[in-house]
Amino acid sequence: MGAKTSGKIRSTTDGFWTGIANDNDLRDCLPTYHGKIYRIHIHGSKNKLEYDNHFVSWTADPITLISGYYATKGARQGYVIIAETPVDYRFAIDLRKYTKQFCNPTVASEQEVVAPMSRDNVMKIMKFREFEKGLFK
Repeated sequence: MGAKTSGKIRSTTDGFWTGIANDNDLRDCLPTYHGKIYRIHIHGSKNKLEYDNHFVSWTADPITLISGYYATKGARQGYVIIAETPVDYRFAIDLRKYTKQFCNPTVASEQEVVAPMSRDNVMKIMKFREFEKGLFK
């Protein structure tokens, strides 16, 4: 699975992570994350997701999504995207490993993982309220 974008860099952050993903030496120095990751999508419908491998922020901790931080962003009206990064997947960067060195406290509290939006990795998309109810069953 490649991490190159469709050629359109979507933001400065996307450009930064795309550069790292496409530099084998640099990418191999960073800790990768393997397992489930979660993201809230608040813009439009779940059918309007762009799976063009642009890099976005995810969380490794589903409980984080119901925190007050996400409530202030209006995220409880959106969708939760649940994805999984397999063991051989080298493009999910585990920023939690850097919280003491140079990441700000928000990165630590969000349990942030940066990975591309790839259709191959998405397991499920559900309304936020449905996701929230499922956490406490």
